[in-house]
Amino acid sequence: MALLVPERADFASWLAHAGRNRLQLVRLADHFVSQAAYLTDPDRHGIEIYRDRPREVWQGRVAERMTTAPLDVKDLFQAQPESATDSFDGLATGTVIGHVHLRATAIPPMVTFYGDLLGFDLMAEFGSSAAFFGADGYHHHFAANT
Repeated sequence: MALLVPERADFASWLAHAGRNRLQLVRLADHFVSQAAYLTDPDRHGIEIYRDRPREVWQGRVAERMTTAPLDVKDLFQAQPESATDSFDGLATGTVIGHVHLRATAIPPMVTFYGDLLGFDLMAEFGSSAAFFGADGYHHHFAANT
């Protein structure tokens, strides 16, 4: 499950909160379309907290530009007012479940089912390891990962 916070400052605030509380993060990533932090809950479910880059940055270019690069945390914090990283009162108003990831045994059947049969747009596919599906031009509402 991936929780989408509304603004960059909201993501910076949550990330600073995670650091202050020594929350064990699995990884931090810059995906070009978004910036994300990953953690695991006590039942071993994966949770992603992320913020989208503006749609005009990635619209129509998801397949060619989506990636996994290191998150530049220093830049994230430097670009925020101090108040964005000094306090945390919970996830920002407007936070939603932005997408989910499904574990798959194989990608081609997922593409056939979710793309061809259900009609979701295949936004990006990474060989036999992942496929990203969306609607209305969004980079992904869900993904299938092996």
